[in-house]
Amino acid sequence: GRGIVRSVAPRDLVRNLRNSVAHFNVKFLTTGPDNEITSVTLWNQRLGRDGEPIKGSRRWEGQVNVGDLDRLARRIAEVYVGVFV
Repeated sequence: GRGIVRSVAPRDLVRNLRNSVAHFNVKFLTTGPDNEITSVTLWNQRLGRDGEPIKGSRRWEGQVNVGDLDRLARRIAEVYVGVFV
């Protein structure tokens, strides 16, 4: 395996986030009696010929709290609207 990539380039971050969501590589972390979502873990990994994830092939992983994720999503939307609309 190549190990987990540690990239700080914004373009790479957005691509990794997009790929994580598109391939359902998302785990919601909850706390408290109401199981409120407090953060999200996202990752990318290689798939085998059968389309199933290859164990130990995780190439990127990130965790973000709900507040930061909200701010990031809103900023991406602002940029998108400014460029494409």
